[in-house]
Amino acid sequence: MVAVASANTSLVEIMRRSELTLAQVAAHLDALDPEERVRQVSDLRGAKMQRRLWALAADGAPMTLDQLIAPGKSEGRWVGRNSMPMFTDVDKRVVRMDGAYIGWNAIKGINLWFAGPGYFTMLPAPGRPKEIVVDYTRLPTKAPEGWPPIVPNDKGTHTLVYGNLNDFCRRVSDGVFIGGAERKGKFLDIYFTVARL
Repeated sequence: MVAVASANTSLVEIMRRSELTLAQVAAHLDALDPEERVRQVSDLRGAKMQRRLWALAADGAPMTLDQLIAPGKSEGRWVGRNSMPMFTDVDKRVVRMDGAYIGWNAIKGINLWFAGPGYFTMLPAPGRPKEIVVDYTRLPTKAPEGWPPIVPNDKGTHTLVYGNLNDFCRRVSDGVFIGGAERKGKFLDIYFTVARL
């Protein structure tokens, strides 16, 4: 039997269960409205739960580029949390432009100065048929109107966050995915989980 969301259950509580399947996680998340889904995903702090979710998502359905932007919308917005000790809020904006899915990280204040907007291109992950990749080494040639200027990810302090970075993404449920970071082909044991608004 698959568990469904209730007012008395949170994603964090579900992730603490000793016996758990991706179907149970997905059923819980799918039963939430978008704002509550973002809130519960954002409560996944640190690497332990996200590492477990990453492993569970390996058995999930393939993630595809057409899931990035909800039907009837021109931009996808994915909000949640990563497992790093700093810069933990995640707010990815994605559009389809000139046949490619491009995006940036909508961080603010000192974080934007330090890390930059972190532009990327999203595409199917080579050799990983169930995953897509957020490729920070492939920058778009122009920014959509209203987005910040494109700056290199491999200059200054931006390199510490986005330099040579690829985030491989797995589908968790309809409107939720988890990413695992690699730098120059080395897995970093850093994750982010986001829900689509």
